[in-house]
Amino acid sequence: MKHATLVALGALALLLLLAGCGGASGGKENTGRSVTISARSTSRFGDILTGPNGHTLYVFGADRGGRPTCYGSCAKAWPPLITRGAPSAGSGIPASKLGTIRRHDGSLQVTYAGHPLYYYSADRAPGDVRGVGRRSFGGRWYMVSQTGLRVGG
Repeated sequence: MKHATLVALGALALLLLLAGCGGASGGKENTGRSVTISARSTSRFGDILTGPNGHTLYVFGADRGGRPTCYGSCAKAWPPLITRGAPSAGSGIPASKLGTIRRHDGSLQVTYAGHPLYYYSADRAPGDVRGVGRRSFGGRWYMVSQTGLRVGG
C-alpha cells in the first residue's frame, strides 16, 4: 500500500514539475525548433513584426549593442522571443535581418536588425499593441518595422 502511494505521489510531482516548465511567457514563448517572423499591416503604425503566434513583437530601448538587458521580472512582463533553431523569414521579411543572441540562461533569443525581440504579456490576442510606447524596467518599448526601425514610441 505504501509503495502505490509513493508511486502516485511521484507521478503527481512529475506532472506538476512538467507543467511548470513552460516558462514565464504567458503562453507566448515558442517551444519549437525555430520561429517564423512575419509582418502585419496596421492602419496606425504601418507594417509591424509579429511572432509565430501572430502576437506583436517589441524591442527594448534600454538594450544596447544588440545585447538583451531584460531579465527576471522584466522578462516575465516582456517575454523574450526564444527559438531552438535559426529563425525563418515570413512574407515580406528580409532573412538577412534575422539573427539570434544567447541569453544568460543559454537560450537563443531572436533578433531583428540586431535588436532582441520580445512579446508583451498584456497583449492577449494577435493584433494587440498594448506595449507600444510604454516605459518600464528602465527604458521605453517599441514595435519594430520591416526595415528594423522602432515604431510607436
